[in-house]
Amino acid sequence: MRQRQQGMTAIGFVLIAALVGLFGYGLIRLFPMYMTQMKIRQMMIDMISKPDDFTKWFGSFVSTPRHELDIAAAEPPYAPEEVLDALQGGETLSRLSGLRVLNINGSFFINSEQLETVDAKAADALCRYTELGQAELGDALNNPAFVEELTGLINQGYWYFDE
Repeated sequence: MRQRQQGMTAIGFVLIAALVGLFGYGLIRLFPMYMTQMKIRQMMIDMISKPDDFTKWFGSFVSTPRHELDIAAAEPPYAPEEVLDALQGGETLSRLSGLRVLNINGSFFINSEQLETVDAKAADALCRYTELGQAELGDALNNPAFVEELTGLINQGYWYFDE
């Protein structure tokens, strides 16, 4: 009776070694990507755990336009008195098409920048309406600091008076 071979042949050993080597090579190549993903994940978790940082990031991200805006700064620039007279005279302001304006729990973002405002109610009107007049802005027109802010936004080209 012939004796059967026991154990592994040289070809079998080479095939197993090649598979283990290929698997090891794949792990070595993928491990840095996995670590980078884990670092990014941890950074996002840390950011979410800090509501103020998350609000700033989220507001900036969401209010970033998805296409190039046709921003034309006011020429010549308006003075706050001119803006106030025009709005009290019944003229309306229109928001630039495509401009993203956002209110997140009292934090206001325009075109990915946070707006520090003196009148939250009027800033909320900037977020809610695409056309603004005296009725929408209300008592904020009596606040010189807000009229100054609004004039700055008009001069940047974010809002304009209807012709």
